[in-house]
Amino acid sequence: MEKLLEILTVNQIETLSYFSSELFCSIGIIINLFFFLFLRKVSNIKQISDLSTFIALSLATISSFGIYLKNKFIFGEINFSLFRGDLNYTNESLLFKTLIYLFFAIFILCTYKLTKKARFNAGLINSCLLFIAIMSGLLIQIENGILAFLILDICSFFIYKFASNMRLRKYEIYSPDFVLMSASASILFYSFYLLSYWIKDDLQLEIIQVCVVCALLFKAGLFPIYNYSLNRYTKNNIPYSILLFGFLPYLGVITFIKFIQNIDFSNKVFFITLSIFALISALSFAINAFRAKNLVKFFANITYTNCAFYIISALFMQDNSLIFNTIFMSIFLTFGLYSMLAILKINLKLEKINITSLKNLFIKNRGFCVLFSILVLVGSNVIPNSIFINNLELLDGIYKFDKIGSYFVISFLFFELLIILNTFKIIKGIYSTQKLIKPQDKFKKRTTPNYVVPFIVIFLITILIFL
Repeated sequence: MEKLLEILTVNQIETLSYFSSELFCSIGIIINLFFFLFLRKVSNIKQISDLSTFIALSLATISSFGIYLKNKFIFGEINFSLFRGDLNYTNESLLFKTLIYLFFAIFILCTYKLTKKARFNAGLINSCLLFIAIMSGLLIQIENGILAFLILDICSFFIYKFASNMRLRKYEIYSPDFVLMSASASILFYSFYLLSYWIKDDLQLEIIQVCVVCALLFKAGLFPIYNYSLNRYTKNNIPYSILLFGFLPYLGVITFIKFIQNIDFSNKVFFITLSIFALISALSFAINAFRAKNLVKFFANITYTNCAFYIISALFMQDNSLIFNTIFMSIFLTFGLYSMLAILKINLKLEKINITSLKNLFIKNRGFCVLFSILVLVGSNVIPNSIFINNLELLDGIYKFDKIGSYFVISFLFFELLIILNTFKIIKGIYSTQKLIKPQDKFKKRTTPNYVVPFIVIFLITILIFL
C-alpha cells in the first residue's frame, strides 16, 4: 500500500475532486443549519430542507459515481492512499461510497411523509443525515481499525440525534436506553484498547483483543439478548428503525473487518472465541426472529442474524470483497422492506405493525401484498437471488476451511429455517381474512417513492445474478 499519494500520477486538483462528494454534503449541512438557526418558524421549511438535502445527496452520488466510471473505463484499476495510508481509494471503495450516498438520497424520498411533523427541527435532522452519509463513506475507505471504530461511534451518536430531534410526539423521548448501551460500549472499547498497550503476554493480549471486538459488536447492536431491539420507541419510528436496524449493524460488520485486518490468529484464542460468540449471537437473533410478532423486530433480527453470519465468514475466509458486496445488497434489500412498512404506517396509521394488523390486507391492496411477499421471501432466502448465491459461496468457504466449518454451516441452515418459518407465518397473515370488507385497489395516501424502491431492489438483486 502506498504511504502517500503519488503527485506524478494524480495531480493535486484531481485529488481534491475525490472529496467532491463530501464537499456537496458539507454544503448541504451548512444550508440546513442556516434553516435551523434562522428559518425554523417558516411553515414549509421542512419541504425546503428535504429538497436541499436530497439535491446535496444526489450531487454527491453523481459525483462519486462519475469518478468511479472515469477510473473504471479510462484509467482502469486505481489504488492510491492519503494520510499515510489511512484513507485508501480503489474502484470498489468508490462504488460502495456511491451506494451509500444513493441510500441516503432515497431515504429522504421515502421517509419525508413520516417525518413531516418534525418541522421545527428539520434542518438539524437533515444535517445529521448528511453527516452520517459523509462518515459512512469515509468508513468504507478507512484502513485504520481505531479510526474505523471512531467513525462507527460518531455514526451511532448522530443516528440517535436524528431520532431524538424528530419529536413526533411531545411526550416521546427517544431511547434513553440507547444512550446507556452506546456509551457503555464506547467506554469498554476504548478502555480495553488502551489496556492492550500495557499487555506483553501473547495469550493475555488475544483475550484483551477479544474483549475489544466484543465491545465493537456491542456498539453496533450485534450482541446476543441485550441489544438495540429492546430500546423504546424504535418500533414506532420507521426512519429511526431503518438507520438503527438496517444500516448501523452492517456498518458494524465493515468496522469489524477493518479492525481485525491487523490481528494475528496464531494461537487460535481470538479466532475460536469470536467464532463461538458470533454463533451464539446468531442463535439468539434467529430465535428472536422466529418468535417476533412485530415486523420491525422481525426485520431487525434478520439483519442481526445476517451480520453474525458475515462476521463468521470474515473470520473463516479472506475474501472480504464478496462480503462487502453482499452487505451492500442486503442494505438495500432491508431498506426495501422498511419502505413497505412505511407505506403501511402512512396509510393504515398504525403505531406498531404486528402480524395481526396484516389481516384483510390482501383485500385492501393486492398489489402491495404481492410485492411485500416477494421482498420478504427474498430477504429470507426463499426466492433465489444474488444475495442468496453469495451466501452459498460464503457457506462453501466456511465448510472448506476446516472440519469444524461443517458445524457452523449446519447451524446457520437451522437458523435460516427458523426465520423462514416465521416468514411463512407473516405471509399467511397477509392473505388471511376475518370478515368481508369493501375491496380497495390502492391505499389513499400517495407513496410512490416507497413502491419504487422495492422494484429497484428486486431488479438489482435479480440482474446481479447474471453479472
